[in-house]
Amino acid sequence: MHTHRSFAYGACLAVSLSIFVAAGLKPAHSAESKENGSGSPIPTTSTTPAPELDKAKKAAATIQVSPKTQALVKRGIACSKENDFHHAIAAFNQAIRLDPLCFEAWFNRGWAYRQMGDFEHAISDYTSALKLQPRKAQVYLNRGWCHNRLNHDNEAMKDFDKAIEIDQAYINAYRNRGSLKLKVGDYQGAVDDFNQILTLDPNSKTEIGKYLQANAISDPNARAILESAGAKKALAKVSETLSGTNIRFSETELARMNNKAARAIKEGQFERAIEILQGLTKQNPNYKFAKQNLATAFNNQGLKLAKEKPEQSARLFRHALFFAPGEETARANLSAMIETMGKDPKSQSVREAIGDELAAKGDAKGAYVEYQEALKLGDKPELQAKLSKLS
Repeated sequence: MHTHRSFAYGACLAVSLSIFVAAGLKPAHSAESKENGSGSPIPTTSTTPAPELDKAKKAAATIQVSPKTQALVKRGIACSKENDFHHAIAAFNQAIRLDPLCFEAWFNRGWAYRQMGDFEHAISDYTSALKLQPRKAQVYLNRGWCHNRLNHDNEAMKDFDKAIEIDQAYINAYRNRGSLKLKVGDYQGAVDDFNQILTLDPNSKTEIGKYLQANAISDPNARAILESAGAKKALAKVSETLSGTNIRFSETELARMNNKAARAIKEGQFERAIEILQGLTKQNPNYKFAKQNLATAFNNQGLKLAKEKPEQSARLFRHALFFAPGEETARANLSAMIETMGKDPKSQSVREAIGDELAAKGDAKGAYVEYQEALKLGDKPELQAKLSKLS
């Protein structure tokens, strides 16, 4: 299915709506937040408010959770492990109605909401859980993770700071805080946190190297800091990690990065998706999901620029075709853009000339696409020779 948009100059361009999410990923069952996560938004439902906690802390220390409440919590956890979060939340709702001071019910319902993508309700439940047990570093970490997903950077940082204050050996908290520092541009602070992880767990060298490479891909400023010669001293053990480790991403890690880009495409952040996916396809040129998503991102970004910047738009459509030669939406859009520039896209000589011009400018991908399109209009040995030179 394609959505069409007509512009004043008469070209009818199509948005590519196919976004490929790598199969096989399920929400993690661990209640600790890793650096990535996923979930689909759901309609919000009412939650029981937290008890008044001037007395709740004392009461929580002595309250005996009823066997029925315990059974409901266990049922909710079992449902969560099966990704049946609606029934899990229903069980936790009953547990909270029976025993409003049951920490496990609040905490685990927060986890279920988090996994469903309802981060606001998750934050509310984690806050209620912390009022009952305020020294739980894991809850601060999870609440901070949800704040981070909502771009509440200050709140997230405070929660990660608190988790580390409570447990100064909490590797996951350093990982999440380091990630957030990368996001907000505190690159030295991020390096410090990742160095701390390496101090706590020297065996995490490869993991940190993978994480930094995966996340620096989408931020040119971070990438420049992490890879520059002047950063070697500041990077300390982290620079050694990046330069001395032969990093290979697992299928799960590839899928996580691809799905991060897929979310960006769904949100209309095509340039961000392109940055992520270009780095991913550079490291893993045969990863088909990333290549198809990159084609989609190039096509849709080209569409955004079509009216004001036709040359740049055409370039993006060509790049879409380079990564996904069967992408007919991008092919039709490229033909439409060539027509708007007063040229005939069905003329072999025109397509060859465009290819020659692009090759002279150093745009090998664009030239490759144009020569391939020209060959579809008729076999020509000279075109084959030009393609061979680009290989």
